[in-house]
Amino acid sequence: MTNPLAKGAPAYGPKIDLHEWCEAQHRSRLAERMGRWYFVREVDGAAMVDCLEGADGSNVRLLLDGNLPDFHGWPANRMNGYRKWLLGVAQQGVACRIELPRAA
Repeated sequence: MTNPLAKGAPAYGPKIDLHEWCEAQHRSRLAERMGRWYFVREVDGAAMVDCLEGADGSNVRLLLDGNLPDFHGWPANRMNGYRKWLLGVAQQGVACRIELPRAA
Protein backbone atom coordinates (compact mmCIF):
# COMPACT_ATOMS: atom_id res chain seq x y z
CA MET A 1 0.00 0.00 0.00
CA THR A 2 1.33 3.42 -0.92
CA ASN A 3 1.00 6.45 1.28
CA PRO A 4 -1.45 8.78 -0.54
CA LEU A 5 0.18 11.79 1.16
CA ALA A 6 3.72 10.91 0.05
CA LYS A 7 5.45 13.22 -2.42
CA GLY A 8 4.84 12.01 -5.95
CA ALA A 9 1.82 9.88 -4.98
CA PRO A 10 -0.95 9.80 -7.59
CA ALA A 11 -3.66 12.40 -7.06
CA TYR A 12 -7.11 11.07 -6.24
CA GLY A 13 -10.39 12.78 -6.97
CA PRO A 14 -11.09 15.63 -9.35
CA LYS A 15 -8.42 18.27 -9.86
CA ILE A 16 -9.53 21.75 -8.90
CA ASP A 17 -8.19 25.14 -9.89
CA LEU A 18 -6.85 26.73 -6.72
CA HIS A 19 -7.69 30.27 -7.83
CA GLU A 20 -11.30 29.26 -8.47
CA TRP A 21 -11.41 27.57 -5.05
CA CYS A 22 -10.16 30.81 -3.47
CA GLU A 23 -12.82 32.82 -5.30
CA ALA A 24 -15.51 30.45 -4.02
CA GLN A 25 -14.25 31.01 -0.47
CA HIS A 26 -14.31 34.79 -0.96
CA ARG A 27 -18.02 34.60 -1.75
CA SER A 28 -18.59 32.90 1.60
CA ARG A 29 -20.13 35.15 4.25
CA LEU A 30 -18.15 33.25 6.89
CA ALA A 31 -14.80 34.08 5.26
CA GLU A 32 -15.86 37.72 5.00
CA ARG A 33 -16.97 37.93 8.65
CA MET A 34 -13.77 36.19 9.79
CA GLY A 35 -11.63 38.65 7.81
CA ARG A 36 -10.07 35.96 5.62
CA TRP A 37 -8.62 36.38 2.14
CA TYR A 38 -7.40 33.18 0.48
CA PHE A 39 -4.66 33.28 -2.13
CA VAL A 40 -2.35 30.93 -4.03
CA ARG A 41 1.39 31.02 -3.53
CA GLU A 42 4.23 28.82 -4.66
CA VAL A 43 6.36 26.92 -2.16
CA ASP A 44 9.20 24.72 -3.37
CA GLY A 45 7.71 24.66 -6.86
CA ALA A 46 4.26 23.58 -5.72
CA ALA A 47 1.16 25.77 -5.58
CA MET A 48 -0.58 25.97 -2.22
CA VAL A 49 -3.39 27.98 -0.67
CA ASP A 50 -2.54 30.48 2.03
CA CYS A 51 -4.72 32.95 3.90
CA LEU A 52 -4.55 36.48 5.26
CA GLU A 53 -6.62 36.74 8.42
CA GLY A 54 -7.89 39.54 10.57
CA ALA A 55 -7.14 43.16 9.70
CA ASP A 56 -5.04 42.39 6.61
CA GLY A 57 -7.68 40.01 5.23
CA SER A 58 -10.42 42.57 5.81
CA ASN A 59 -8.27 45.33 4.33
CA VAL A 60 -7.99 43.41 1.03
CA ARG A 61 -11.78 43.56 0.73
CA LEU A 62 -11.81 47.26 1.68
CA LEU A 63 -9.14 48.00 -0.94
CA LEU A 64 -11.07 46.17 -3.66
CA ASP A 65 -14.24 48.05 -2.71
CA GLY A 66 -12.33 51.36 -2.81
CA ASN A 67 -12.91 51.98 0.90
CA LEU A 68 -9.46 51.49 2.45
CA PRO A 69 -8.71 54.73 4.31
CA ASP A 70 -5.24 56.12 4.94
CA PHE A 71 -3.98 55.01 8.33
CA HIS A 72 -3.47 57.83 10.82
CA GLY A 73 0.20 58.72 11.11
CA TRP A 74 1.40 56.62 8.16
CA PRO A 75 3.46 58.52 5.56
CA ALA A 76 2.11 58.37 2.00
CA ASN A 77 4.92 56.11 0.72
CA ARG A 78 4.30 53.55 3.48
CA MET A 79 0.55 53.56 2.83
CA ASN A 80 1.11 53.19 -0.92
CA GLY A 81 3.48 50.27 -0.27
CA TYR A 82 0.86 48.58 1.92
CA ARG A 83 -1.79 49.09 -0.78
CA LYS A 84 0.54 47.57 -3.42
CA TRP A 85 1.20 44.57 -1.20
CA LEU A 86 -2.53 44.07 -0.55
CA LEU A 87 -3.25 44.35 -4.28
CA GLY A 88 -0.58 41.74 -5.04
CA VAL A 89 -2.09 39.33 -2.52
CA ALA A 90 -5.59 40.08 -3.84
CA GLN A 91 -4.47 39.26 -7.38
CA GLN A 92 -3.15 35.88 -6.21
CA GLY A 93 -6.59 35.06 -4.81
CA VAL A 94 -8.61 35.37 -8.01
CA ALA A 95 -8.54 33.80 -11.47
CA CYS A 96 -8.98 37.08 -13.38
CA ARG A 97 -6.99 40.31 -13.48
CA ILE A 98 -7.97 42.96 -10.93
CA GLU A 99 -8.17 46.52 -12.25
CA LEU A 100 -8.55 49.27 -9.67
CA PRO A 101 -9.68 52.71 -10.82
CA ARG A 102 -6.84 55.23 -10.88
CA ALA A 103 -7.07 58.36 -8.79
CA ALA A 104 -7.81 61.51 -10.80
